[in-house]
Amino acid sequence: KQKALELAATIGQRQQLEKLFQFGEDRGSKANFWAIVDFNKPRTDKRLFIFDLKNKTFKSYHVSHGKKPGYLYATDFSNEIGTNKSCLGIYKTGTTYIGQNGRSLYLDGLEADNNNTRKRYIVIHQSQYVTDEIAGRSLGCFVVSTKYIKEVIDNIRDGSYLIAWHS
Repeated sequence: KQKALELAATIGQRQQLEKLFQFGEDRGSKANFWAIVDFNKPRTDKRLFIFDLKNKTFKSYHVSHGKKPGYLYATDFSNEIGTNKSCLGIYKTGTTYIGQNGRSLYLDGLEADNNNTRKRYIVIHQSQYVTDEIAGRSLGCFVVSTKYIKEVIDNIRDGSYLIAWHS
């Protein structure tokens, strides 16, 4: 845990990872992977960070934001159905399913800012519009490149925590 916090500090994510650890530990989580989405960063930057506590490493990926709240940066967030905006807060990852975007990962929003996640069909899925250079914009889902979707889902599925934040 301490090594992960040190790594998180090098990329400006320590405070968010500490918040996630506290939240997860209060609920008895034994997850080896913890994820952060930093919506302060533009969609041209890698802003999904997955920390591997067992191997004391992290990886970063491009990830989309909702199409309504800004072109380069996510500037507005909502938990309301039909807004096509990203929502903030802490999520717990669920099971996978095969949908119109291939293998996808259910998310459960655990805070007032994201408790409509299942009703809004906000999930993690893949798309061609996310590349190694830029993430496209979604209907609110966390979309990653088809190149990395298996790795992302396999690492955080079934009970890991993810926090999406913006200052």
